[in-house]
Amino acid sequence: MLFFTFRYTPTLFATIFTLLLAFNTSAQDEIVVTVVGNGEPLIGATVQFVDTKGNPVSDNIGSITEYDGSVTIPKLRKEDIVVFDYTGYETLKINYGQLSNTNFYPGYVVTMKVAENILSEIIVVAPSKFEEKEASVPTIIQRITREEMEEKASQTSAEVLEDAGIFVQRSQAGGGSPIIRGFEANKVLIVVDGVRMNNAIYRSGHLQNVITVDNSMLEQMEVLYGPSAVVYGSDALGGVLYMQTKDPLLSPVGKKELGDTTNANAYLRYASSNNSITTHLDFGSGNRKFGSMTSLSFSRFGDIVSGKRAPKWDGNDSIPENWLRNQYVGISNNDDIVIDGTFGEINPYLQRGTSYGQNTRIGYWQLDFMQKFGIRPKPGKFHILNFQFSTSNNIQRYDQLSKLKNGKPKFAEWYYGPQKRILFSHTARILKEKGKMFNRALFITAYQNIGEDRYQRKLNNLLLERNFVDVNVFSFNADFMKNLNKNESQTIFYGTEMTYNNVVSEADFTNVLTKEVILGRNPTRYGNDGNSMTTAAFYANYRADIKSKDQDGETGPNSPTLFRLLAGLRYTYASTVANYKITEYALELPFEQAKVTGSNMTGAIGLSFTPKDWAFKASFSTGYRVPNVDDLAKFREKDGFVTIPNPDLKPEYGLNYEFNAAKTFRFGQEENGVKSSNITASANIFYTKLLNAIVRKRHHLPDRDTTINDVQVVIPGDSTFTFEGTTADVVINTNAAEAKIFGYSLNLKMNLNDKFFFSAGFNDIKGTYTSGIIDDEEVNSDTLRLSHIPPSYGHLSFAYQFRSNQSGKKWKRFKTEILYRFNGVKPLSEYDQSSGNSDNLDDAIEEFGTPRWATWNWYNTWQFSRKFSLNFNIENITDLHYRVFSSGISAPGRNFIITLKGTF
Repeated sequence: MLFFTFRYTPTLFATIFTLLLAFNTSAQDEIVVTVVGNGEPLIGATVQFVDTKGNPVSDNIGSITEYDGSVTIPKLRKEDIVVFDYTGYETLKINYGQLSNTNFYPGYVVTMKVAENILSEIIVVAPSKFEEKEASVPTIIQRITREEMEEKASQTSAEVLEDAGIFVQRSQAGGGSPIIRGFEANKVLIVVDGVRMNNAIYRSGHLQNVITVDNSMLEQMEVLYGPSAVVYGSDALGGVLYMQTKDPLLSPVGKKELGDTTNANAYLRYASSNNSITTHLDFGSGNRKFGSMTSLSFSRFGDIVSGKRAPKWDGNDSIPENWLRNQYVGISNNDDIVIDGTFGEINPYLQRGTSYGQNTRIGYWQLDFMQKFGIRPKPGKFHILNFQFSTSNNIQRYDQLSKLKNGKPKFAEWYYGPQKRILFSHTARILKEKGKMFNRALFITAYQNIGEDRYQRKLNNLLLERNFVDVNVFSFNADFMKNLNKNESQTIFYGTEMTYNNVVSEADFTNVLTKEVILGRNPTRYGNDGNSMTTAAFYANYRADIKSKDQDGETGPNSPTLFRLLAGLRYTYASTVANYKITEYALELPFEQAKVTGSNMTGAIGLSFTPKDWAFKASFSTGYRVPNVDDLAKFREKDGFVTIPNPDLKPEYGLNYEFNAAKTFRFGQEENGVKSSNITASANIFYTKLLNAIVRKRHHLPDRDTTINDVQVVIPGDSTFTFEGTTADVVINTNAAEAKIFGYSLNLKMNLNDKFFFSAGFNDIKGTYTSGIIDDEEVNSDTLRLSHIPPSYGHLSFAYQFRSNQSGKKWKRFKTEILYRFNGVKPLSEYDQSSGNSDNLDDAIEEFGTPRWATWNWYNTWQFSRKFSLNFNIENITDLHYRVFSSGISAPGRNFIITLKGTF
């Protein structure tokens, strides 16, 4: 396991750089080219060397491209042929005499053409952790490219997902919690650069951690829908959000060297709805052996101004009163005062506390930094050292600050401490064309540190409640891919994963006037004597393909896949422990340790059938989630309920069934035998059954053993708990009998030509659960609604794009898009109304729920030169006032966004 201290000096850096350059040698009789497709390097493309009769050239059978797309071509006879093959691309044959001609050297690039006769040629990584064609994967994947992110000019990674059609909940401005197929927070696995972000304190409510990954440094995102436990393990019940950041640049060099490769990008973005400014710079440089990528972003946000046009709901045409900010808390002479417009006008549309604190004008800011170093000691081996750091100032919890008690704000202060995330990782990628154990291998060793602190103070209370949590995460992954036959129609994927989480939890009270710190009265959020979570897993996937004939009438490694079978198993051991010092814990507990230990086996099987212009996919998969420290040991008071630890939790299990069908219709003029325009329609249906689902249920404090008149008796625990003057009902996390989620999606894409595009999507999900007994009474399962189930939602998009000839001296690109986003109504009857639910009933409209809404948005990208581009976007054009389901904050009103970007 690799660990290091991130401390570099100029002398040390120069020494390392000099040593790396010492490896920079090349054979005089070889040339090196980079193989690209769709503008991106093709990794693992097959390169063969044959004579004019198609026979392999003696001693030079072939090779494969490396992780930067480069490949070494040996010295051949001029009449010999170099054959390039890659899944989803047309086979390319180039005469060596032409390839070695001096006129070819200025580019060193071989460009392969996408095969036009296959439904989809998108290459994805998330399903197996290795590159493969999306159309042949039996599961549903959505890929978000860097170009799409730049066009929308999103402020955070959460907004990137929202702009791509993913449902996102918000509790404050500094956040965003994605919901995938009715699963949220710790039931959706977030992965960045192959490292799982989910840790032992990821909760079941709403999580804002995704914004700690800077969208400006992302190369792409992939959303893998449905349980993915075989490859990714625990937490991937709803799906996997896979984020890949930009890798270091390395230049291919051969007999004639190109020299160092450099690239820089910078942009400045402004948004009017919250008066925000973001600046970003990334710089990459490298040669054949060593590369570097540096990324730095700084964002500053003001309070969000909501829309002024009222939504329509239940016959009303007015903005709900609890959606407007008509009062907040200020300080005068060290006393809390409620500012409610008595001494001046308050703008009810200005959501004070979304960025600035109630008692300060310091705006919310976030700093993101990434440094990657890439090292290629020899062909087929590539190492990446990856450091990521994200921090912010205090994050105001707007939904809590806006809550009322007796007609006045309940809290004077409620905020998170700086949202810090640190990641160190070492990644080793290995390619072996004829390896006995593997053809590709991926090793990742990582360390993460996450701080999550909470501060809250009730109105007119001098005691500030402080809760500190620090998490250290160590992880190791090893993943392998091995082709079992020559034409790569049978492949096995296997690997292992080990993780260890250490959680330190502390708490106290601080007198805001005297600054006195009071220990022992405030229970820690988790065990006050240390918490840990350990997992170890092994998995194997088997893939079998039946390939159709390629354009030469033959089948080979890169021939189109007609039929695919994928089946796999994963074994996992897990242990979660919370320890307590009873004498120092404010809540009396009958145990000093809460522990959950166990092992499980999960599996999946999937089929895909992709004849010409069709794609059918069917799969059955199992998922699971091990109770983490947050499930097992959390103590929390919220909205009249207090959650206490439960040492009797069991893992959650998911069974998922789904089917997908897609058809492409081609029309228009023909070019090279292929019609220029197409329409792709697809439909997906899924059903998930969740066993032992963890939900909150009313309970009581632990029973106490005592002695009365020399007789040992048990005193039942109370069903309420009084904490700092507030009496709350006791609830625990417990395993419900069963939860069911059913959903479907419809999608349509039209490419009328290379200029006009149209897309549409619609999603609908329903979820219920049964708990058998709740509050000592039998209940009807139809009355229990599962949390996190969004209303129906979708989009319509119309786009026009113009590109000038890229080979000319002048190059321009212009794209304009009209995006219509809509959500259906979420009636109160479909909310989860159980104890301590996550649907946030207080933020809905009383006796109604959440009304339907729709927004019109306009996006424009103008690249007026090869180096500079301008984005001008308008979101929520009609200035509608609306809230996304379960969100505690209203969405921005009419929002003007302008971004100026330069590439150098």
